Amino acid sequence: MTPEQFTAARHTLAETQVSLGRLIGITDRHIRRYEAGTQKIPQPIAVLMKMLLERNASKIKRHERYQKKKASEDVWRGVERRRKERIQKRLLTD
Repeated sequence: MTPEQFTAARHTLAETQVSLGRLIGITDRHIRRYEAGTQKIPQPIAVLMKMLLERNASKIKRHERYQKKKASEDVWRGVERRRKERIQKRLLTD
């Protein structure tokens, strides 16, 4: 596992360096070193990260679907807001 993959996995799990360290039983200092590439990621830690990703795969997929739905709703809110602004502007000018 590369430092970039390790960092991406942590972000996918939505964990901070401190919370991930507590979760897998190491210090946040180790997490920072792994992500910076100054310390090699031990094989047991890499395997543990992969297991966490697999265990949380369905939760991650639900979160991704929620984010897409939320983004879509935000777009529609923006469209609706602009439509209301146009209507108000027309009413004020008439």
